[in-house]
Amino acid sequence: MNFNNKRFYYPIILGDNITLYGPEHHHLANVSRCKLEEKVTVFNGDAYDYTYEIVAIQRDETKLKFISKIKNTKNPTVNLTVFLGLIKLDNLALVVEKLTEIGVTKLVPFVCGNSNIGAKTIRVEKLTSISAQSCKQCGRSIPIQIENTLSFQNMISVIRGIDMVYYADLTETANRITRTGKLGTQRPKEIAIIIGPEGGFTKDETIAIKNNSTPITLGARTLRSETAAIVGATLVLNLFGEI
Repeated sequence: MNFNNKRFYYPIILGDNITLYGPEHHHLANVSRCKLEEKVTVFNGDAYDYTYEIVAIQRDETKLKFISKIKNTKNPTVNLTVFLGLIKLDNLALVVEKLTEIGVTKLVPFVCGNSNIGAKTIRVEKLTSISAQSCKQCGRSIPIQIENTLSFQNMISVIRGIDMVYYADLTETANRITRTGKLGTQRPKEIAIIIGPEGGFTKDETIAIKNNSTPITLGARTLRSETAAIVGATLVLNLFGEI
């Protein structure tokens, strides 16, 4: 793979000559200080990296000439979804950034009884943009898929269709993570981990989750939700060979 640290996001079909405007032009011209005839990598959210040559850098735009494309080798090979009880937007932005870096495929926020933030405050487009910016740093070309916020009951319905589902349990009896589950030890096509909000789950919610997932421990210490999401996802990805 022709990996270039100077990477730029252009969420339109690539393969022809293009022009960068706004933040991406600013990043190229003023932050990365790219030069004429320099080759850079552009990605658009598909499975490829596209190589372009800079043919003009103007005040408000940069013109690029298409050279070639190649399959990106940094994209996740494990299909992991993180279901996360709603947390503050700033903390959620951090979660999106870090989950992108470690190789999570999808993030699904959900509302439960102890959620202290409303679903209307979640901006899917903004979080997708944060993931795309993180892709520049980590090398993947496909940002995390950010889903609209689900109700708790809808979340339970969704996880019933997933091959392997883990639940980050705060109790001392929770198991260490293993591959055992619906499919035994074989590699599942789709994996998920559920992380609760800061206030935890209600008694009824806990029963519903445990009836549809495998409880695991994230250690003896109580973690903040954003930390638990990153740690939990890391454990799952490591177990299945992504990390």
